Order: sequence, then structure tokens, then C-alpha cells
Amino acid sequence: MATKYQLLTLAKISELDETLEATNAVLVDVFLQDSGKLTALLKHAIPITGELNVNAAATALPNNPGLSSVTIQALSGNAGAVYIGDSTVTNAAGANTGLKLAAGDTYGPVSVGNTSKISVAADQANDDIVFFAV
Repeated sequence: MATKYQLLTLAKISELDETLEATNAVLVDVFLQDSGKLTALLKHAIPITGELNVNAAATALPNNPGLSSVTIQALSGNAGAVYIGDSTVTNAAGANTGLKLAAGDTYGPVSVGNTSKISVAADQANDDIVFFAV
């Protein structure tokens, strides 16, 4: 999962502003307790990183739901190009090459709710990509 939720009890509203600014959290809701204190529900984005060994056939990135964006990079040591697209993406020998990344190229960030919606294919078996998602 790419999100973490936090309940924060506040003595004063200015603490909420300070926390949001310091953590880049998103305010989901605020509750007033019977004691008169405020409780805020915050949502934190947790970065996900990974490396994927790519074959000639389309290979989906791992399942990571609850995301807002992903950035993909072809490793600089790759022997050939990799291609980014949906589950039908092919390498240069196919008809649906998608977006071509040469060794060292980066694509993103691109809006996506789950990294598994993106597939990659490679001209050279065992070339790799890395990804960073939030």
C-alpha cells in the first residue's frame, strides 16, 4: 500500500498547519472530541521503489494500489531499449512498441493508481528498469 493514515490529537489548530507543512501530509478530516480537543486524520504518501528484470514479452510492474504517480528509468547498463505501455506493449519486433526508453532514459512522473497497470518489454532479455512511485 502506498499510503499511511495517522490520527493526530491537537491542543491548537496551529499544530495542524505545522504538521501538514513539515510532513507533506494531506488532511482527510478533523473531529472535535468531547474533551474539546481536535483530532485530525492525515494521509501520508509512502514512496515505493523497485527494480524489474524485463523480458521480450510484456511484463507488468508489481501490484501497488493506492498510488498517484510513478517514474520509470531504464538502467544505464542496459544492452537495448525498453518499451513502456499497457499489457499489450511489445519490443521493437512487435506492433505495439509503446514509449521507447534507451539505456539511462527516464519517463515520468505519470499519473497512475496502480503500478501493475504499466507493462514493459525489452529488445534484450534481462535488461532492467527501476521505478519510484507515490
